[in-house]
Amino acid sequence: MKLNLLFISSAMALLVLGCSKDQLTQNEGSNMSTNKEFNQGFPKGEFAKNVDKTIGRESKYPTSKTIAVPYYAQETNYWCGPASAKMVNYYFNQPVSQATIAAYCNSAPAYGTYIGPIADWFNSAPKTGYLVLPSWWVWEVTSLASFTDFQNKVQWSFGGYSAPEVWLLMTYPSSTYHLPGWTSNCGHYVAGRGYDFTSNSKVYYQDPWYGTGGGANKTIDAYTMYYCINANANCMIY
Repeated sequence: MKLNLLFISSAMALLVLGCSKDQLTQNEGSNMSTNKEFNQGFPKGEFAKNVDKTIGRESKYPTSKTIAVPYYAQETNYWCGPASAKMVNYYFNQPVSQATIAAYCNSAPAYGTYIGPIADWFNSAPKTGYLVLPSWWVWEVTSLASFTDFQNKVQWSFGGYSAPEVWLLMTYPSSTYHLPGWTSNCGHYVAGRGYDFTSNSKVYYQDPWYGTGGGANKTIDAYTMYYCINANANCMIY
């Protein structure tokens, strides 16, 4: 459930180094992100969001849906977070540079970008461009209780509101479950752009990495994506 995970998310100090690194980047530090919305107690819009979100997937959500999230490659080897955020902003017709997002999120070569400030960034943006989202919408960092929970949240965001997501993951956590094209393991962000849960469950995403494995309009088995997310801090922004 989202309700009790929001407050966990603001304490997650996720370190995501550039994906040219081989080492794991699932570290925690002392400069933890504090989501501005979360500091006000019960987050604005959270009650409405929880009431609207079903525990299980309902027939009102389509079994497949993709949205036109534009692609941008990351401009440094540690700006995968700002690049993924830029894709979300441009989807909502809100032009912004990766440098601006990186400055807001205090991105740095030593640790990359914490996940909480990215959600803060989305919530700080003017809502005028968010034509497909209800007025109560709040971007949240949420953890995943199970693969089914991942499917539910993906279907709710894309199928219910045509809203993109940002997924924090490990690129190559095992030889069986890894991002297509990747051969090394590192912390990474990608921008989710849709799903197909008809027969063979799949999700679609934009990978900002400018090297092997990165690129636009990527497809991956949904469970593999869940496994990669779970291998990092088991959380995403939606």
